[in-house]
Amino acid sequence: MVLTRTQFAPRLARPNDVGSVTSCVCEAYLPYIERLGRQPAPMLDDYADAIAREVVHVMTVEHRVIGVLVMNVARSELWIDNIAVRPEFQRSGIGLRLLELAEEIGREGGFASLQLYTNILMVENRAWYARHGFVEYGQYSEGYFSRVILRKLI
Repeated sequence: MVLTRTQFAPRLARPNDVGSVTSCVCEAYLPYIERLGRQPAPMLDDYADAIAREVVHVMTVEHRVIGVLVMNVARSELWIDNIAVRPEFQRSGIGLRLLELAEEIGREGGFASLQLYTNILMVENRAWYARHGFVEYGQYSEGYFSRVILRKLI
């Protein structure tokens, strides 16, 4: 589906969005289960808690959640926990608009950079973030997940 920016706008997620946020994230990450041999970490997150802490933004079209941005502040740094877009809306600019929103939030909050991590095997994500100015600067393992850490100056 081709969308224009006037057809979608981000907003803070509401408690009644929990099911839609969870399904959006699960749909977006479903293709990675086979590659990783398990569910990716974002599929396991507690979105009711994240929404209650007001760190989740959604993109909607006709009241349907089609994209999700989850952020948090850790050690005085702004982190993107997750950007997810329903498969039928991928490559339509939704993910980029959510990334731009993260940058806007970061600048407004006085942060100099955005950080994020992604699974080392999610090469598509790594390439997408690199195309949008993120630089890989570290790796670590947590349980079954091997992750690469990326940063972008904003």
